[in-house]
Amino acid sequence: MQTRKPRSIGALLGSTLGLTLFVSAGGCVTGGAAAVARTPQSAGEVRALVARSWAEHLAAAEAKDLDAVMAIYADDVVFVVLGDKGGEVRGAEALREVERLGLATRDVFDVAHSLRAFTLDGDLAHELGSIRGPVAEQGEQARDVVWHFMARWERGADGTWRITYIVGGDGCGP
Repeated sequence: MQTRKPRSIGALLGSTLGLTLFVSAGGCVTGGAAAVARTPQSAGEVRALVARSWAEHLAAAEAKDLDAVMAIYADDVVFVVLGDKGGEVRGAEALREVERLGLATRDVFDVAHSLRAFTLDGDLAHELGSIRGPVAEQGEQARDVVWHFMARWERGADGTWRITYIVGGDGCGP
């Protein structure tokens, strides 16, 4: 039995934006949309919704369900990957293309989200978290990857909570 060797997300993703594999880790169409649309009021409720939304997002990436992967993001999302192969994507339409390419070229297996810190201030929430698990480039053996991030969630006029800004990379953060 071979041991999986940890590898940086930047190395795994090459020149495409770093998080496509995890962002390729998306939100369930039925579950994702319903969970994100709920309008919790307390910090505990919003924190639980965030955790549920990530679980659905990652399950969608494993299932290669692009619409469900995108359910977690606001239309005006800004997605930044730090590091040598990093970059910035602005808007859900542009991020959708990055995610589509990631889903087409990578497999995600049992990737998990961990929420390290969380704050809520009215219609804004901030999260420090990590995503970790096995991801395989097309035709290659799966490798454990870790991505640390900060995400800003905003409650929209319709009551939905979505990520409006996310920045992270391997080897930074919590």
